[in-house]
Order: sequence, then C-alpha cells, then structure tokens
Amino acid sequence: MPERCPLAPEAEDLEDDVRLLLHGRKNRAYKIYFKIHQKTEPSGSVQVFHVRYWARKPLTNEELEELMDDEQDVANGE
Repeated sequence: MPERCPLAPEAEDLEDDVRLLLHGRKNRAYKIYFKIHQKTEPSGSVQVFHVRYWARKPLTNEELEELMDDEQDVANGE
C-alpha cells in the first residue's frame, strides 16, 4: 500500500524514490516523507524520514537529502 503514495515533488532531483503521504483531516493534516525500504510479499518495510505539518513551507532538496543522510547514520549505528 505505500506504493499508492506519489513521489514527493521535493525529491525529484534525488536518486531515491521518496514518497509523500498526507495524513489527517482538514487543518490537522501532516506530510509524511518516506522511502519503501523492502518490497516483499506479503510484508515489507518503509523508512520514515520526516513528519511535517501540512501548512509549513515545503522541504528543499537539500533539507530532504540531509534528513535522509541522518536516517542512514542512525540505521548504521553511527
């Protein structure tokens, strides 16, 4: 089901397919930036990079890339 979410426009210049999920209702919505980490049937996993209130300005490519690098460091135990 995570593949139903569109690619994040902020990540169009990045090599990774970062997706964007809008979660919530009306004035309580959030943008969730994530990457599909493993695609296996019937299960898999995603890696969430950032959760942001919908009304905040969009992430820049640089901010998103930095968040992705930080998550990689955490995943590698650094």
